[in-house]
Amino acid sequence: MDAYALKAWCLYVLAEARCRKLENKYKPGTVNENFLRSVAKLSTQSDGPLKAKDYLQRSGIALIYAPHLPKTYLDGAAMMTKEGVPAIGMTIRYDRIDNFWFCLLYELAHIGWHFDDVAGYFVDDLSLNDSDFSEDWAKELEADRLAQNALIPEEL
Repeated sequence: MDAYALKAWCLYVLAEARCRKLENKYKPGTVNENFLRSVAKLSTQSDGPLKAKDYLQRSGIALIYAPHLPKTYLDGAAMMTKEGVPAIGMTIRYDRIDNFWFCLLYELAHIGWHFDDVAGYFVDDLSLNDSDFSEDWAKELEADRLAQNALIPEEL
């Protein structure tokens, strides 16, 4: 992955998020399992992605679509602006509706479970793997599980 291209992409997403006029200020704790399920339920509607963007905006979360740059192999990222606005950047690199919903829920899980009140970010790091079980890898696995359960609950 080209680190400079990745940083440029992230800065673009953050700049766009700072320009968005969100209806409400984000409140930590908003994104929980019920919130994820509410977003996942929008996946059954033909205009679900647009409704999800509006739903997130009302919750104080910016959803930014930004094409990936060469040598940046990512689908999305979760970031926090210095003003405390959570932002999800999505590349739509794979133009598939299942990828959109999983990626959106995955990034929301990072916002809900892995962010605190300071600026931060989560970008897919394909170099992490379970043989190098770090705190970052544990967070990736947790976000993966939360996104999966939002779409199809474990009991099903």
